[in-house]
Amino acid sequence: MTHHDSPPLYGPESRNAARKAMTQFVGGFTRGIRQGEFPKGDVIARSRVIVATLEGWLLLGNLYKDRAPIEAVM
Repeated sequence: MTHHDSPPLYGPESRNAARKAMTQFVGGFTRGIRQGEFPKGDVIARSRVIVATLEGWLLLGNLYKDRAPIEAVM
Protein backbone atom coordinates (compact mmCIF):
# COMPACT_ATOMS: atom_id res chain seq x y z
CA MET A 1 0.00 0.00 0.00
CA THR A 2 1.42 3.40 -0.95
CA HIS A 3 0.61 6.72 0.64
CA HIS A 4 -1.71 7.34 -2.32
CA ASP A 5 -3.81 4.34 -1.23
CA SER A 6 -3.86 5.38 2.42
CA PRO A 7 -7.16 6.28 4.02
CA PRO A 8 -7.55 10.04 4.50
CA LEU A 9 -7.09 9.68 8.26
CA TYR A 10 -3.46 8.66 7.74
CA GLY A 11 -2.68 10.60 4.58
CA PRO A 12 -0.45 13.63 4.08
CA GLU A 13 -3.38 16.02 4.52
CA SER A 14 -4.02 14.68 8.02
CA ARG A 15 -0.33 14.90 8.93
CA ASN A 16 -0.18 18.47 7.68
CA ALA A 17 -3.31 19.39 9.64
CA ALA A 18 -1.88 17.79 12.81
CA ARG A 19 1.44 19.63 12.37
CA LYS A 20 -0.41 22.90 11.88
CA ALA A 21 -2.47 22.29 15.03
CA MET A 22 0.67 21.49 17.04
CA THR A 23 2.38 24.63 15.72
CA GLN A 24 -0.62 26.70 16.82
CA PHE A 25 -0.62 24.99 20.22
CA VAL A 26 3.09 25.76 20.72
CA GLY A 27 2.42 29.31 19.55
CA GLY A 28 -0.21 29.69 22.24
CA PHE A 29 2.30 28.66 24.89
CA THR A 30 4.90 31.00 23.44
CA ARG A 31 2.46 33.92 23.65
CA GLY A 32 1.47 32.90 27.17
CA ILE A 33 5.10 32.87 28.30
CA ARG A 34 5.71 36.29 26.76
CA GLN A 35 2.63 37.63 28.54
CA GLY A 36 3.63 36.08 31.86
CA GLU A 37 0.77 33.56 31.94
CA PHE A 38 3.14 30.57 32.08
CA PRO A 39 6.56 30.18 33.66
CA LYS A 40 9.53 30.30 31.29
CA GLY A 41 10.76 26.98 30.00
CA ASP A 42 10.97 24.67 27.01
CA VAL A 43 7.74 25.41 25.14
CA ILE A 44 8.00 22.50 22.73
CA ALA A 45 8.71 19.98 25.49
CA ARG A 46 5.76 21.25 27.55
CA SER A 47 3.46 21.12 24.55
CA ARG A 48 4.48 17.55 23.81
CA VAL A 49 3.86 16.48 27.40
CA ILE A 50 0.39 18.02 27.38
CA VAL A 51 -0.53 16.48 24.03
CA ALA A 52 0.86 13.08 25.05
CA THR A 53 -1.10 13.24 28.31
CA LEU A 54 -4.32 14.05 26.48
CA GLU A 55 -3.71 11.27 23.96
CA GLY A 56 -2.96 8.84 26.78
CA TRP A 57 -6.16 9.52 28.67
CA LEU A 58 -8.16 9.24 25.46
CA LEU A 59 -6.54 5.90 24.67
CA LEU A 60 -6.95 4.46 28.17
CA GLY A 61 -10.44 5.81 28.62
CA ASN A 62 -11.54 4.22 25.36
CA LEU A 63 -9.64 0.98 25.98
CA TYR A 64 -11.22 0.36 29.38
CA LYS A 65 -14.49 2.24 28.75
CA ASP A 66 -13.75 4.06 31.98
CA ARG A 67 -13.61 7.79 32.76
CA ALA A 68 -11.09 7.34 35.58
CA PRO A 69 -8.02 8.08 33.38
CA ILE A 70 -9.70 11.22 32.10
CA GLU A 71 -10.66 12.36 35.59
CA ALA A 72 -7.12 11.67 36.86
CA VAL A 73 -5.68 14.07 34.29
CA MET A 74 -8.31 16.77 34.60
